Amino acid sequence: MKTKNKRRTICRGLFVMLFSICSSIAFGQTQLRYQYEAGSSAQQQFVQQSDVSVAVADQKITSSLSHTIRWRVNVSDVSDESSAAISRTIEGVKIAISAPGLQSVEYDTDSAESEEASQLLDSIKAMVGLEVKYDSDAIGRITNLAVDKSALDKISSSIVNGAAVVNESSLTKMVKGATIVLPTKPVQQGDSWKQVFAFDTTALPASMALEFTYKGNTERDGKQLEVLDIKPRLTIQNDGKTARGKVSIRKQQGQGTLLFDNYKGSIHELSFETVVETEAVIGQNTVAQTVSTKVTLSNSRPE
Repeated sequence: MKTKNKRRTICRGLFVMLFSICSSIAFGQTQLRYQYEAGSSAQQQFVQQSDVSVAVADQKITSSLSHTIRWRVNVSDVSDESSAAISRTIEGVKIAISAPGLQSVEYDTDSAESEEASQLLDSIKAMVGLEVKYDSDAIGRITNLAVDKSALDKISSSIVNGAAVVNESSLTKMVKGATIVLPTKPVQQGDSWKQVFAFDTTALPASMALEFTYKGNTERDGKQLEVLDIKPRLTIQNDGKTARGKVSIRKQQGQGTLLFDNYKGSIHELSFETVVETEAVIGQNTVAQTVSTKVTLSNSRPE
């Protein structure tokens, strides 16, 4: 009797699994999942370019800031539940700043030092080698995150008020900001979901919501890739109140695309652009500002 019940349970389980697979195919659904291989290593590059325009006395003053962070992502172990033990190490940082009336500064940790960038060297150099470890499941949910505290102390000590700028909380949000969490269920064209990223800043706390919409697949570089449209939206926390005044968003727009390699189980490329117009009331003065930002995230092939 026990053997018969066991067979029925196994048959029922196989039926449910096959029904789920066949239903996904019948309704044109796609299951998006990360895949991990123990011992694999890949480089991930995050680039953010921002142009800030401020209206002052009927004139527009524009400054630019760009930074690039190159991560080495190593998978040390993979469990039966497709959860992986991962470490991220910063291998390189590049920063470029330009503003009217000031000398432009550009520095890359992979290049020779320049005299004009000397004041930035200590804080940027300290970031190289920083390691963060965590576990990630098949849809990208992060748990058990641990930061190299000795490296963290080195970074924060090299910056004025560094502990408030670079800390365990800000690094946790930075790592999670480089990881897109996939839907738990299969998706079909037109399905949407959101992921919110918080900015850990003392000057103006804010969050960015990315709304993803599945658009089907396309071929790029000889690969079949899943296409997700991205609609970003910025929200200012605390009703825009800061120590100096109040900031409000007057207008914003943005769009982007994520290409996901479902065969390899990894992000092929992500990019989006935003244009945000804000207004700051400081005392009796009102300052209008426009910030144009482009963000890209790309992975190299695992080694």
